[in-house]
Amino acid sequence: MEGTDSNEHSKNHVCHHCGYEVWIPKLEKAEKAYCPRCRSFLKSGGRFSFQTSLVLSITSLILLVLSLPFDFLGFNANGREQAVSLWMGMHDIFHHDRPLLAITTFSVIVLMPAVVLLSSVLLFVGLCKEKCEKTFPLFFRITYYGGSWAMAEVFLVGVLVSLTKISSLATIKFGPSFFVYGLFVIFFAIAMGNLDRERLWEAWEEFGGGKV
Repeated sequence: MEGTDSNEHSKNHVCHHCGYEVWIPKLEKAEKAYCPRCRSFLKSGGRFSFQTSLVLSITSLILLVLSLPFDFLGFNANGREQAVSLWMGMHDIFHHDRPLLAITTFSVIVLMPAVVLLSSVLLFVGLCKEKCEKTFPLFFRITYYGGSWAMAEVFLVGVLVSLTKISSLATIKFGPSFFVYGLFVIFFAIAMGNLDRERLWEAWEEFGGGKV
């Protein structure tokens, strides 16, 4: 779909490539708008509905909770076996004179993702009901900006890189929590990747919200 010069119930956008001012009508799911002058991409209607986004957020939150109590990794070296969970790993780091490292790591790989997902669940519940409460701006900001501080995928990549070095010293066994956390990272990335700031804000205005 090409943007138009004017349209009822549309919104004004400026092309970042050529500076052309375009009026874009409300887009349905999977629809995309392009600049009529330079054909650059301007905006999409979102890959998923609000209901699908809600399911993704709930699924991610459940997977995150399930990844905490079970074994994450197991090590076998010289006949000695040891297993560690995410929760116990943070606990051990905290009690080995590195409380700041433990708190920071736990915050970016568990606490912040949990806060962002809980906020997104509350956000999309209101959008699915087509009723936006006064708390919408707060949940919007937590969900949209808090995701930048959630570094679950960075942690998982770091673990995999570290294991390439540890594998020569010990036999490594992946626990159930490792695979659950891996699934969480995937679902979390999909859920966060579908956040469209303009689309959410337009829905807030359409369903009875106001400007902040």
